[in-house]
Amino acid sequence: MSLVEKGSVDDRTNSYGLTEHGYREIEARWEWEDQYVGVEG
Repeated sequence: MSLVEKGSVDDRTNSYGLTEHGYREIEARWEWEDQYVGVEG
């Protein structure tokens, strides 16, 4: 499963974007951070 998909803008320039799997992994990381990384203030 790929996290990022590669596209082409022109002959010299590539574009990159997250796949659905990539978005899910980032959201899972944010949830993990909310559980284990506290903000003191």
